[in-house]
Order: sequence, then structure tokens, then C-alpha cells
Amino acid sequence: MLTTPVGDAYWAKCFEPEEDRFDEGKPRSWSISWCGDQNSKDVLALMQTIEAEFARIHGEGAKPSKNAWPFREQTDKDGKATGLLEFRFKKNETTKKGMTLMAPAVYDSHKNPWPEGVLIGNGSKVKVAFSAWGWEDKFGKKGVSLSFEALQVLDLVPYERKDPGDAFGVENGYVAETPADAFTNGKSDEALTPSQRLAQRAATPADDEEIPY
Repeated sequence: MLTTPVGDAYWAKCFEPEEDRFDEGKPRSWSISWCGDQNSKDVLALMQTIEAEFARIHGEGAKPSKNAWPFREQTDKDGKATGLLEFRFKKNETTKKGMTLMAPAVYDSHKNPWPEGVLIGNGSKVKVAFSAWGWEDKFGKKGVSLSFEALQVLDLVPYERKDPGDAFGVENGYVAETPADAFTNGKSDEALTPSQRLAQRAATPADDEEIPY
């Protein structure tokens, strides 16, 4: 098992595998992009480690494909270089034979299991544990990909879900009734029929003391 130095996480999909947007026939996968300063000694050492894995898998002198390497220069939305190298890690949910694989393990800085439901936002400081595997294209040229095995989060940038309702302001107009309002229509509890009282209670969350065990 190999490990990256500390770098920035982007597009971390660690918990639920996702469909491949470009090929519906491929299995769902977990993935993450890890980025580091392209002039950093640690990043250069990581590149050398991957190059050594290529040689180990394919043999010395093997010809790399045009897309042989699982890293590239990162660019911003305008296509300008950011000064970072982006390394791509991916793990399929199933093997070619249909065997289901386990999701990558995720830990905090003290190696505690990651809390359920806490998503990892872009820019979080992380280390990625990975293994390398080789492939060959139809022209006989070879490449290497990185399997996403585990993640350690050292500094979390929380992922914030966007609320679609933020696109609107409060306006004058129709206001939806709650289920209880629809049944009572403003009547006091004493003025309700038995069926209306039952409907009102069904629409109102029970206190903990009212819940039988």
C-alpha cells in the first residue's frame, strides 16, 4: 500500500459510489482528486513513486501511452494553470467478474473512523492510501491507474449543500397550509369533531413522553 503526502482534496466521493458520467456501461465508483504544489519535493517524489510502479508492472523500457499517467496539471475554470498537480484515484464498486468491493476506509487525523454523514469539501487537507495497477491500450502502449483504498482527513473543509430555495425571496401571495391547519381551519380543539382531533394529533409530532416503548 502506498500513501500520498498531505495535499488538497477535490471532488471527494468516498461514501456512495457514483455512475460514470461519460460511460453508462461502467460500474459505479468511489473517487477523489488529490492536488499538491508541482514544485514541492513531496509531489515530485510521488510522481517518481508512480513512475517506479509503472516500471515494476510493465517492465523497464515499456512504452507509455499518451494517457499513461494518472496525474495532470490542474487548471481553473478559465483554463489557466493553478500551479498544482492533480492526481486521480478511483475504485470501482464491482470487479469485472461481478464481485462487490468495499468502499475506501476514511479516518480522521487520529485514525478514528470517519463520522457518518460528514461530507468532505474541496480544499480539505488529506492523505490518500492507494495501490497501482497497469493497463494496455489496443496499440500495445501501457499505462498505470491508482486504486483509491483509504483516506485520512487532517483538516476538514465542510461540504456545504446548496439550498435551491436560496434563489428566491419572500413574496406576497399564497402560503401553504400545514396538515394540521388544513384539518382545523383555525378552530379551537374544543370545537373540533372527533375525526378532526385524530387528524390533528396525527399531524402533530408526539412528545417523547407519549411514545410507548
